[in-house]
Amino acid sequence: YYDPPVFKLVSQEVFAEKFWNKNPDPEIIKQGREELIKVLDIYEKLLEGKEYLNGEFSLADIYHSPFTHYVYGVAKHSELWDSRPNVKNWWNRLRNREAVKKTLEEIP
Repeated sequence: YYDPPVFKLVSQEVFAEKFWNKNPDPEIIKQGREELIKVLDIYEKLLEGKEYLNGEFSLADIYHSPFTHYVYGVAKHSELWDSRPNVKNWWNRLRNREAVKKTLEEIP
């Protein structure tokens, strides 16, 4: 449920102009945001009392890193994570892990 809306945002706001020579489509961006809001609301509840999605750091968390990095920082939708305390704490914990930091540094 996470990937489709996140990919809509990344594809429009990061890849469209850079790789496809197209202008971002505001309707797809709006749709992606609306879908992502629903998913992050579920994550907010899921992460209650947990540090990571499965309770402890796992592949599930690692999988979220690249696109979240793009949407959170590059596409500037950080308020979607920051307005949900559990999601915000999860993302901060995740992106500040040494291995994840090194990986994200290598993403252009």
